[in-house]
Amino acid sequence: MVHTKESTSDGFRGVMGKDFSFDSVGRAATGFSRHCKAGRVVVIGYDTRFRSKEFAERASQTMRRSGISVIVSSMPVPTPAVTTYALRNKLDGTFMVTASHFPWEYNGIVMRFSDGRPPTNMELATMLRSESKRQREPACQRMRKKRVGDIRYENIRRWYVEFLLSSYRTLLDLFKIGENKNLLVDTIHGTTAGVLSTILRKFGWNITEIRSRPPRGIEGERPDPIEPNLTLLSRRVKDSGTIGVAFDCDGDRLSFVHPTAGFVGPYVIPPLVLLAVDKYKRDLIKCPVSPKIVKTLPVTMRVNQIARKLGLSVTEVPVGFANVHSTMSGENAMIGLGDDSSVTFPNDRTKDSVLTSLVLLALNNALDLKVTLDKLSREYGQLFHFKNNIRYKDVAKVRSVLKAFPELCGELSCTRTVPFESGIKAFFPQGWILLRVSGTEDSVRIYAESRSKRVLESDVSRINSFVCEKLEASPKHTSYTKLN
Repeated sequence: MVHTKESTSDGFRGVMGKDFSFDSVGRAATGFSRHCKAGRVVVIGYDTRFRSKEFAERASQTMRRSGISVIVSSMPVPTPAVTTYALRNKLDGTFMVTASHFPWEYNGIVMRFSDGRPPTNMELATMLRSESKRQREPACQRMRKKRVGDIRYENIRRWYVEFLLSSYRTLLDLFKIGENKNLLVDTIHGTTAGVLSTILRKFGWNITEIRSRPPRGIEGERPDPIEPNLTLLSRRVKDSGTIGVAFDCDGDRLSFVHPTAGFVGPYVIPPLVLLAVDKYKRDLIKCPVSPKIVKTLPVTMRVNQIARKLGLSVTEVPVGFANVHSTMSGENAMIGLGDDSSVTFPNDRTKDSVLTSLVLLALNNALDLKVTLDKLSREYGQLFHFKNNIRYKDVAKVRSVLKAFPELCGELSCTRTVPFESGIKAFFPQGWILLRVSGTEDSVRIYAESRSKRVLESDVSRINSFVCEKLEASPKHTSYTKLN
């Protein structure tokens, strides 16, 4: 079976040859087929990782034998392209072979249903459990039940580019104007190579792609667009004075490197996206929505400040795309903002970093991002953000940390606490602190934000030491990021 510790919010992942194999892909494909039922149509995509194409082929053959007709991407393709293709063509599900931003030795499966939602934990467990029951049936009995499906191949990446060009034409027309039409794109060897460049070159832009070829084997820099992984892009931006954008392996996360603002990542992107959506909502939002925003708990309170000014309400949900998707669907919200820089748009309710990059580049064309960030800082004041991961070995000690955390927060002038399934968020007069158990690795994550750097350093230092002591872990180097 697929190990629980490798489960994600929309599938599972693991180290190839250890936790992830052709056998585990086959079992997942069979379980997904049984959930979709014979006679349905599913689309399968895959990223640029070692043997991802072969894993996708195994999944397609397994589904075919289960009576599912399959459309397979003819080349590596971003996850948002596959999910959007399924939704727009009214297919019955998406099965994507990718480990997203994880190191190259990992691979994984992302599953979505006909409405774009990921499976719940119970549905995922049922799909995998139902296969173990199925294996106990006599082979001749299983053969009598089979209805063989079809397999065909489509260039989904090309479809996706054409879809963006036609669906967001009025937004893209903004790229015809402006003097600076230069852009650096770092795909980190992932699936977005050639996507953004194909779109913007139609509007006269000069695009330079770096690290656009697939990885060699399972080694190399992790395909996660966080600041430590973007030294090459940062150097190119500094030398050229040109803004740069970077994507993760499957195109659902992004960050920017700006010539004067520097790294623009998960702390800064959500408020910028909110400003851009408000500015370009006629061009972006193609369906009726309510004046509501959904954001995950660790997303900056700058979003709340801007939302109040715009007359929008904010709903905070635990980390995970499943939580964002279900709340957006239930409240008909206009945007979903994740703490990993992912953005969910209402039209298809899928995380789409290529579309997000176009939105933020349009905003930068209208007013330089550095100027926008400085204006926000003057209007709302500075914010300071902190994040740390602390590894643990004993899950019982994690439970003791979560149990004792509210009492410690009370000693630090906490005004209220909000418990959730995997942690707790505590609010203070100057900001908040969140403690969360990771769902994908054995670590406890501490997030914090405050209007005062001094208060943040004092409170976080105490909580960081408390957690490390309880978990018998060594305190990591801590850093405080100023959020303009």
